[in-house]
Amino acid sequence: MVDKYEMMNDFYFKYVSLDNHDVILSETRQYTLQEVKKITKPGFALLDDVQQFIIHCPIFYNWVKTQGLEISKVAVHILEPNTVGYLHKDGCSEQSYLALNMDMQNCAGTQTKFLVPLTEGKEFKTLNGALSYTVYEGADAFPEICFYDLEKPVIFNISQPHRVYNLKDTTRISLSIRFVNNPLHLINT
Repeated sequence: MVDKYEMMNDFYFKYVSLDNHDVILSETRQYTLQEVKKITKPGFALLDDVQQFIIHCPIFYNWVKTQGLEISKVAVHILEPNTVGYLHKDGCSEQSYLALNMDMQNCAGTQTKFLVPLTEGKEFKTLNGALSYTVYEGADAFPEICFYDLEKPVIFNISQPHRVYNLKDTTRISLSIRFVNNPLHLINT
């Protein structure tokens, strides 16, 4: 019998609709962009306090609760202008390998591409050791599977090797929400 985790090996992403989308974006952007001011360098950074995010984003948190979800981590990804991120896959578990990403600033017109690695990856940990991830060298030669433009919220499989392309003249900032358990119902609708 094949379990759900194995079945998800072929899942990459799906756009999702959020009730009160405009209001949710407004409140999450306001809070997230204030928090980004505390971050000293580009890249992937966990926000310090999930509870503060919940307090400052009550409409989004209400949506989370109505979906039967619980937030485990909140992070931002800051990519400088005219930059291509490294090909990586995020550390995850069978209970949590899907993330909800949203555009906080200048994400429209950028792409997150999923590629087939042709080399072994090397595992790293974030600076605070809270998350692991695997990086693949030589990604420019790897075949592309698919991509999305973060023009609206998307659920994606963080266990699939992916890379962000910001070929614009502006800094790209996205918000990434991880949940205690996978929101499988959001990809099955």
